[in-house]
Amino acid sequence: MSMARRKPVELDEELWHCYEVISGSAEFISALLESGGSLEFYISAFLTDPCGFSFDHEFMAAFAKTGLGVSVELYPEPGSGY
Repeated sequence: MSMARRKPVELDEELWHCYEVISGSAEFISALLESGGSLEFYISAFLTDPCGFSFDHEFMAAFAKTGLGVSVELYPEPGSGY
């Protein structure tokens, strides 16, 4: 799957990298969520071929502990019939 950095990446690996970057801000994230705010990773994927992805249990558990959401929108290539 091609991402914003214009190189093929695995979605779960890229999100793990983002998680590692923001993990130092756990107190800020917790305060934001406790005050009624929300925070999520928003992903737009522009597809040229059918594909899929999955998140393993370790990934899901790590994100669940932080309170972060993950939202994914998939956009098929125009005219692809999808």
